[in-house]
Amino acid sequence: MKKMDTETKEALSGAEFTVYRWKNNTWSEFKKMNWVKKTGSYLLEGIRDTDSENGKFRVVETKNPAGYAGSWEQEFSIDKEGMQTIHLEAENTRKTGSLKIKKTEENSGKALSGATYQVIASGAITTVNGTVLFPDQAVAAVLKTDENGEAFKNGLEYGTYLVRETAAPNGYVLDPTEKKITIGEQNAQITLTFTNWKNRFVLQKVSQGDGKVLQGAAFHIWTKDGSFDETKKTDANGKIELTGLLDGVWYYQETASPEGYLLDSTCREFVVENGKIDGKSELSVAVENDGTHLTIEKIDAESGKRISGAKLVLKDMDGNRVDSWISGGSGPHELEKLKPGSYVLVEEAAPDGYLAAEPVSFVLEAKQEVQTVTMKDLACETLTITKKIKADEITWAHGNPTFLFSVKGKDLYGKEHTYQCYLTFTKTQVEKTTDQDGYTEQSVQIRGIPAGNDYRVQEKKVLRYSLMQVTGTKNVTVKKLEEPAYGKDPARVFSVSVNLCGHPKESEVVFENQKYRWDDYGHNSIVKNRIPVE
Repeated sequence: MKKMDTETKEALSGAEFTVYRWKNNTWSEFKKMNWVKKTGSYLLEGIRDTDSENGKFRVVETKNPAGYAGSWEQEFSIDKEGMQTIHLEAENTRKTGSLKIKKTEENSGKALSGATYQVIASGAITTVNGTVLFPDQAVAAVLKTDENGEAFKNGLEYGTYLVRETAAPNGYVLDPTEKKITIGEQNAQITLTFTNWKNRFVLQKVSQGDGKVLQGAAFHIWTKDGSFDETKKTDANGKIELTGLLDGVWYYQETASPEGYLLDSTCREFVVENGKIDGKSELSVAVENDGTHLTIEKIDAESGKRISGAKLVLKDMDGNRVDSWISGGSGPHELEKLKPGSYVLVEEAAPDGYLAAEPVSFVLEAKQEVQTVTMKDLACETLTITKKIKADEITWAHGNPTFLFSVKGKDLYGKEHTYQCYLTFTKTQVEKTTDQDGYTEQSVQIRGIPAGNDYRVQEKKVLRYSLMQVTGTKNVTVKKLEEPAYGKDPARVFSVSVNLCGHPKESEVVFENQKYRWDDYGHNSIVKNRIPVE
């Protein structure tokens, strides 16, 4: 006798099979079959036709394997001479249980449809012989409550499960409760009850500063999908309350403010998902009404980053000081409840490394949205011009070598700037600064140049010296226009451009000159030249 699971076809031990024989017109118990583990079957040997009238027998399943149900019997006859082997097969169906879920509203007890649940294996669900039907954490069933607030699952395999709500009825908050059940011989039918409560949205209108509740403010409230679209007014407590909000994106916007208050026309939103409003079963928001909101930004004109250390003053159009402060780098300066009208922002002192900006005039409008005024400062940079010549080429009888330079260009605002400077080599300086290669250098700095990306630096033509080479820092661009030669204007030989944007760490241009040699001439006599001065 082969005993099998109806579904898995695995051999089942633990059943009892009884063989009956026919005698005296009735069935009487003959023998019980034995379980043979090696073959996974039940066996009865040595049955003779003489043990029963006409060799007629019947085998009956008198006991099911644990966890299985069903009945089975079959007659057979021994009607041939010699040894016979009779093969029979019987199948059993696993016993299963049932689960019933009831869903109600928390306060009223009203039946709720549309709640979805998962029945999840808590540990592997197996047959008696260990065949895995559902691995640990596998979803064994998904249930959804009907119009009566009920959901059923029959044929639930014996084992332990977790019952978890995965979707609440629309307008209700998801019940986070997770319940564990065990289906078995003693608990084949289980009923669970879950409750849900409606979500709640409370909007309150208050006066900014004193927190006074405001009645009569009108709000337009609507959903993105258009399922809700109404205008409501705040009550005596300054509130608007909504319950049972459906899933989706919601918006609310003030359309009329109480008398004497500025309208806050900001469109705000919240999201209802699985019954929760922005992740909460109840969401309360307060919308304030009062004066204006002004932020003042002090930023770098080039990078747009905030800068600190600027001394700023806000004046009204009559010249009265409204506020004064020193800018910080962490955030804008904020002013509340200023009277709408015209104002002037003045920079009394710029931070180190910047030029003071021009005053900024603006109009503060009668609205509650944040209004921003931005004052930009141009960085001021330093340019170093260095002159390099051979010390042994200096003839002190000619006087101290002196070189003239000009710097021209536009700042980031397009305003033109011109700077001129000179440097002179003295005998004392040359003696101190001459290097091992025989060169001596002198430098001059031009400070406070507004940031710009194309300042042209030129050396003026001087007597006896020719410009031979120009080098500079990485923000300096040098173009060679012609071959150097004595008597040529330096502007014809080299084009030099300096980019003073991006707060360069250093900006330097080095001009190297060579003196024209007069070796073929002597200086044996002195000639006096008279220069008339008018």
